[in-house]
Amino acid sequence: MPALLNCVLVQLETECGVLRVNTIIRHLRHGIFAIAVAAAVAACGASNKAATGNTDSGAGSVGLSATSFPVSQTAGTVQVAVNRSGGSVGAVTIEYATSNDTAVAGTDYAAASGTLDWVDGDTAAKNLSIPISTANGWRGTKSFNVTLSNPSGGAAMGTPSAGSVVITGSDTAAGGTSGTLKLTAATYTVAQGAGSLVVKVGRTGGSSGAVGVTYTTTDGTAAAGTDYTAGSGTVDWADGDTASKNMTIAVSNTTPFSGSRTFMIALSAPTGGATIGTPSSATATINGSSVATSPGTIALSASAYGVKQSARSLLVTVNRNGGSSGAATVHYATSDGSALAGTNYTAKQGTLSWAAGVSTAQTFAVSINASPALSASKTFTITLSAATGGATLGTSTATATINLAGAASSTSVRVQGNHLIDANGNTLQLRGADVSGLEFAPIDGSPGSDGWGGQKPNLSAIAAWKINALRIPLNEASYLGYMTYNTDGSQHNPDP
Repeated sequence: MPALLNCVLVQLETECGVLRVNTIIRHLRHGIFAIAVAAAVAACGASNKAATGNTDSGAGSVGLSATSFPVSQTAGTVQVAVNRSGGSVGAVTIEYATSNDTAVAGTDYAAASGTLDWVDGDTAAKNLSIPISTANGWRGTKSFNVTLSNPSGGAAMGTPSAGSVVITGSDTAAGGTSGTLKLTAATYTVAQGAGSLVVKVGRTGGSSGAVGVTYTTTDGTAAAGTDYTAGSGTVDWADGDTASKNMTIAVSNTTPFSGSRTFMIALSAPTGGATIGTPSSATATINGSSVATSPGTIALSASAYGVKQSARSLLVTVNRNGGSSGAATVHYATSDGSALAGTNYTAKQGTLSWAAGVSTAQTFAVSINASPALSASKTFTITLSAATGGATLGTSTATATINLAGAASSTSVRVQGNHLIDANGNTLQLRGADVSGLEFAPIDGSPGSDGWGGQKPNLSAIAAWKINALRIPLNEASYLGYMTYNTDGSQHNPDP
């Protein structure tokens, strides 16, 4: 039997390496050959599992000791511990690498990558020593990532497999704060012909250390390459410097335009521990250098005119608005309605002319016949047509109303010394009342049967009160003799 056991041990040593011989021999001393062989085979099986990468081999798992590793910028380095736990059989390795978050490799820390090793039986923690830059103090915190990957030797990936190094800025470059960087205004305006726009960026609240900020432009209604030159870059301050800095953005006048166009300017990515303040963005407005040219619009000054028969003439005004480029003309003419040319008025037609650059209003008069006396208002039409010079027509048709002449009044009130007198020279004391209705009822088309919109005054009571002065508010159309329109499009005379 010992010979047989020796054969088994030699075979197991060849295939599995050194076994736990002491344990096997102890079993042999007690005459338990089967147990000894079983132990040897079990040990061999465990070794084979380790060789094939099986995670229950006893190699354990490898992971970071924490998810976050705080460090002060003044420390110069940060130690990131990596643990091996749950087993120590065999040699194992793990790969590690850093990556940027808000901290930037080469500026705030030194990028690191490589492999950590454990020998068989080793479970001691391993440290990654990562340099932290102290060249420029800054305020607040920045962070970068540390990630583990590709465990070998049968080790499993432990948790956490990734963590963050959080650096607290030293802000000691000048013993104070780095300050706040911001635009000096939220809006800027520049003429297209100015050639460039100067935008100021200020540093306030601190001057510690060298700082900088990135600026960029983006299109609005103005297009980069056509109306302005797109800009991007960095504005920088030295340690102790708080002077405003200028960004110059070229504005193009190659293609003049009228009106205004806009683009945006924005700050981002402050460095050196500085923060971005308000405003961090602004709207730049370019006022075009091209003067708008248009021949304009020719139109009657109103869509309705009124004239009393006794006035003997109606003056019609025609306007040129919205431009005066080039010479322009328009034809005008009257046409009968209920009023008849030759009887109630004199037909009129002709041409109005404007020279280039002239937009002064033009007028023409229509004669109104005093007889025969009208018993009711009558109307005729005035029409504009055939505008030239590129001008367009606005209000081109109007209704002219000839109103009754009305009775002459013998009332006369005038001031003499410090009192009023009547037509006969007698001192006059005014005793008045206000009557309403005519300021709205006739013009809105609801005068009612009494003409006052249901608010006709009690004239008998007024007489009994010895009233000698009445205040009667009238709407504008009434005293100007205009026609007004109902909601159904029909027109009516608002003169009460």
